[in-house]
Parts: sequence; C-alpha cells; structure tokens
Amino acid sequence: HKQRQQHTFKKDIEGEDVGSNKKAAIENCHAENVTLTVEGGRYSVYAGGLIGYLHASKGASLTLSDSSADVDLSGTVSGYPGSASASDRFNVTLGGLVGYVGAIEDNSAITIKNSYSLSHVNAVSTVNRTRNDNIKAGGLLGYFGSDQNAALKLSGCYSSGGVVTSAIADNFSGGLLGYLIASESDLTVENCYTTSNVYARSTRFSSYIGGFTSVAGVLNSDGFILENCYAAGNVIDSGSNSSEGGKFTADAQGDMSTFGLYTHEDARLVCGTTFVPEKMLDKQLTAEQACVLSYYTGFSDTVWKNGTDLYPYPTLIGTPYRISHTEELSKNVLAF
Repeated sequence: HKQRQQHTFKKDIEGEDVGSNKKAAIENCHAENVTLTVEGGRYSVYAGGLIGYLHASKGASLTLSDSSADVDLSGTVSGYPGSASASDRFNVTLGGLVGYVGAIEDNSAITIKNSYSLSHVNAVSTVNRTRNDNIKAGGLLGYFGSDQNAALKLSGCYSSGGVVTSAIADNFSGGLLGYLIASESDLTVENCYTTSNVYARSTRFSSYIGGFTSVAGVLNSDGFILENCYAAGNVIDSGSNSSEGGKFTADAQGDMSTFGLYTHEDARLVCGTTFVPEKMLDKQLTAEQACVLSYYTGFSDTVWKNGTDLYPYPTLIGTPYRISHTEELSKNVLAF
C-alpha cells in the first residue's frame, strides 16, 4: 500500500524556456499517487501532473515521450495585484500531464508522443475582472499552441480521469486538450483518444466545453493536421451563464486538415448551444460500432488494436491502456 503524497504550492510556478538551438529530451518519466495543489493569490497558475510549463524558442527542439501522470491536480487563482492593468491576464492553465505547451519562432519544435494521463484535474478561478482571466484545462494538456513558423506534434497519447472547472471569466475545458491553436506555424495531433469526462462552468461569461478539445483554431497557416482521434467522455455544462459545447470540440476555426475523427453516441452532451461545424468534423459511432476498430476509418492496425473486457474501445499499441490508482484501489477494496 502506497501512502499518497500531498504537495501545496502558494506562489507562481515558473518554467524555463528551451532556447538557442538546443535539443532536449524527457523520456520515461512518471508521476503517480500524488495530490498536487497549486494556488495563486496574485499570479497566474501553470501546472501539470508531470510538468507545468514546456516552451521552445530560438530554434530549440524538445521531445517528451513514454511518460505519464496519475495524480489529483488542483489549481486556483483567487486574486491579482492592485497595480494590474486591463491588458494583464490572470489565468489558470492545467493539464493532467503538462499544463502549458508552446513553441514560437522559426525551427522551434516540441513533440509529445506515446504518453498518457490518468489524472483528475480541478481548475478554479475566482477572479472577477475581465473575461480574459480565463481557465484552460485538459485531461492531458491545458494549452497546446504554436506561433511564428514553429512546429508542434502530439502523437500516440491518451487521457482518462476527469476534468472539473469553475470560473467567473471564460472557461475553456476539454477531455484531452484545454485549448488548441496554431498561428503561422505547423501543428499536428494524430492517433490520440480520451475517455475523460468534462464538467465546466462560467458564472459571468461563457464556457467552451469539448470532449476532445474546447476549441481548435488556426490562423494564417495550412499546416494544421488533426486526424485519427476519438473522444468517448461526457461533456457537461454545470451551471454557466452561457455555454457552447460539442462531443469533440466546442468550436473550430480556420483552414485545418481533418480526417478520421470520432465520438460515441452514448456519451452525454449537456450545454446551452451545441456546436455545429460548417463541414462535418467528426462521425458519431453507435455503442456497438464504437467497440470495433474497423469502424474507425483511417485507424491503422499497426498503431491501434481492439479493446478488451477491461476497456472495450480501441487502444494504442505503443501506449498501453492503464487504469488509475483510484480505480485500482477500488477494485482491491471490492476484492477484499
């Protein structure tokens, strides 16, 4: 029996950039059986089950692979300095594996592959200033974005656990990704899935709630690729002033290449307005179809395999499906 470790941080957590043409790799790193609480009374919060902040610039290249997190993660922003200007932002950015992932400037790149999160993510903001003091929270990554000819890639990853968020300002919450955007740069998300349930609210402004990502956006780029992914979790607005939601995403903007995106018919969607894309984005599978790999057009049998009695839906060959420590504990108690 492992005793849970509890850590509380009551100040801003800062991460250093990887820059100046450097290369770095993070491999086979795992966090589990941990309760992590991050509180910001005067600053923004960036936190993840494994890493809070990943940023590449000035030609740097960074890879995170074969890593995981299974933690109870909470992040709260409750105030801001009296000297704050209208342009300042006080945000909560949380991800079950990594909070913030960003790359900027020519030839900078970040790749995340063959990794997963079983974390439970809980984000709260009580800042009542502008709608920009928002929450971005995801089961795997809180923010995933690139700019100025950089490149990001997410491949062979998944999340389970759950995402629960509450804000006064805008709220962007997704099962796998809290926020997904590419501006004048390349971004690829492929062969990923999520079973995370998402519960979100914004008491003054709006919630954008998606089973896979809250929003997917691209600006001045033809290098945005989103393919061979599915979302199986519930998407629930838990009392927002207004909300937009979707089983895959709550909004999609710009010229993006999409193929092989799926949701499940028996997943619940409760929101003020259901997002309807201009062209079909994802296909909904029945309960029977969702358990059979051949119904997921584009999913290669060298990357994916059929599920098992433990988990009936397709899983990744290179990233084995795991259950969280809380599920394992429950099973042990029932068995005892």
